[in-house]
Amino acid sequence: MHLGETAVGRVEVQSGLGHRTYQLTDLSAARLVPLVPQVPLATIAGFGDLLPLAAELAGQVGAFTADRNLFYVDEKGGRFIFRDEQLEWGTRYRLLSLLEITPPLELGSVLSWKPEGKFGGWHSYEFALPSAFIGSKPDLPRGIAEFLGHRIRSPRPRLYVVDPLPHHVEVGGAYVYPAPPKSLLLRRSGSGEVSVMASIGTVAADISVHGDEWIRVEGLWADSCEYTIAIDGREHVIFRVEPCELFRPAGLSVFSGDLSWNLCADAPLDAKTLASNTVNVDCGSARIAAHLSRLNDGWVLEETRLSLPCGSSKHLYAGSFGELRGVVPSSIQTSEESVAPKPAELQTVVGVNRWIEQLVVRAYGAEGVANVRRYLSNAGSENSYRLGAVMRSRLIPYIRAAKYQQRSRTEGDEEL
Repeated sequence: MHLGETAVGRVEVQSGLGHRTYQLTDLSAARLVPLVPQVPLATIAGFGDLLPLAAELAGQVGAFTADRNLFYVDEKGGRFIFRDEQLEWGTRYRLLSLLEITPPLELGSVLSWKPEGKFGGWHSYEFALPSAFIGSKPDLPRGIAEFLGHRIRSPRPRLYVVDPLPHHVEVGGAYVYPAPPKSLLLRRSGSGEVSVMASIGTVAADISVHGDEWIRVEGLWADSCEYTIAIDGREHVIFRVEPCELFRPAGLSVFSGDLSWNLCADAPLDAKTLASNTVNVDCGSARIAAHLSRLNDGWVLEETRLSLPCGSSKHLYAGSFGELRGVVPSSIQTSEESVAPKPAELQTVVGVNRWIEQLVVRAYGAEGVANVRRYLSNAGSENSYRLGAVMRSRLIPYIRAAKYQQRSRTEGDEEL
């Protein structure tokens, strides 16, 4: 909200999760309000200059009913679909209802109808609209539309963000960047005129088309402003620029003799030396120490510290806090295609990034680690495409942070 310095008011939201109050000054940035399924979904009250906003919000939450509430599955962050919105052939959806719903026999297989279970009294279903029909059943599309209570249209062209990918995608589906991107490279499926709209005022955007599929959008993006990129006036991509705090696990402190290190880094001792020494892991909290003690047999728990005496092999798995290994797993050794780092680089690059590689290898295997290493060495378009599913995972902010830190260290060495 941008109503000027003299505007005053507040919005109050009462839901199944309690009571929330937002002053006008709280709404200078987007706010996500968590809700639980119930009817009515929430009660909205507005005061002062926020009375019109409260009325609009009340109308929106009032659209959620006890029967056949539809949500997107593949796009728009799972957004709720209003009654007057059209569905689209070839798209997947989720349905939430207090009443148990069984589609007519002839529609169940056509919709790939899948009950997901019952949650807090609500039945959840997932289904997919077909993209083609056999000619012997001309009335089938009309029957599907009547069953779902929505009109259904033909597939329309879509936009996909290719580069740069955002820091994260929020629950509402908006792409969030920590700094204004110089430009956005988009892939377009189908034809249509691309335009950019701003939530505040107007925006001067330079849109260049490269062939049938590729679009590049440049502009002077402002903080605290939301931008919508549309095809033929229909929104497809929403993004904004705002500070993004990035948490990197600090790991746990490990002590062996006179040496100490962080559990997110490689151990400075080999497996044989570790086995011949007593190792203590300082967890910083009794709760974390007790949790890791349950995950790792043999370690002696004493308040906030785990200990393992000399004469035994040392291995500790601590999840996001790191891992203690005497040897590097063979699955994340440098592949034949990777360029082996020089001995002087091992301590500054591999040790810092090892915690990332251990997370990647568990989910994406040795090939995923090799692709991440290529990206860290050269974050060009080709290596970005090679990341594949890793690029869309929760790990990408940490990988980018490692790339940034690696570049900062290199630039610092050059300055020295």
